[in-house]
Amino acid sequence: MIWSVDQDSADSSLLDTVFETGCSVGAGGGRYKCNPLDGEKRWWTWDEDKKNAGMCGKTAPLYKGFYPVCDPEAPGLSCCGPHGYCGGGEEFCACEGCVDYAAHPEKLVEEPVKPTGPVRWHVGYEIAAVDQPRCGPKAPKLPDGTVPICNPDSRSSCCSAAGFCGSGDAYCRCDGCVSYEKPGALGEKLWYTWDDGVLAARCGPSVPRINGRVPICNPNDPGYHCCSSAGYCGASPEHCACEGCVDYTKRR
Repeated sequence: MIWSVDQDSADSSLLDTVFETGCSVGAGGGRYKCNPLDGEKRWWTWDEDKKNAGMCGKTAPLYKGFYPVCDPEAPGLSCCGPHGYCGGGEEFCACEGCVDYAAHPEKLVEEPVKPTGPVRWHVGYEIAAVDQPRCGPKAPKLPDGTVPICNPDSRSSCCSAAGFCGSGDAYCRCDGCVSYEKPGALGEKLWYTWDDGVLAARCGPSVPRINGRVPICNPNDPGYHCCSSAGYCGASPEHCACEGCVDYTKRR
């Protein structure tokens, strides 16, 4: 439809509708025809940090607290590839796990845009290289000395027996695999997670029950599989080897 401003009503209702619509199109405003960030930038540039420039996705260093995306208006760099770098072409834009922000700008604001819990996984490749294990006891420890997990927000939220993050049976349901998927994704919730706020990593009879059952600790989590006598999950001798402690790896 083609129209002119002088054809609008006295209260400019049609013009107001056009401006109110903004970038969103479709039912519920779920799709966008332009960048919905409205001038906000959430991607690394060479001028800001040469080391992080071009990195994107759920395993990249956070950009101002956000998971970094790719500039949807940058030719040849608007897609996030499966290895966490921005680029162009089919290997970045049209593969499984790729995100094309130019073709689908709504992905720029698709939740979660920030981590939903503490960052307990490797970001970037300074400590754990691309070909090194990145999760579990076989992977290099995090700077604080704890064992890394896989990002529960990521498509690759499970740790294989070899220590690599991925999805599917080979990563989530094999002997020695650990799933960090959201509670309920693989079965009944038996322990508290970081999504539960102040109850995160709490366990034992002194803690509120989960569906009528005493909360335990995740037996597959190398850093939080034991319940201390004080009701906290962890992996130190104070959690696993004290009087009143429970090691759930021995109860599977």
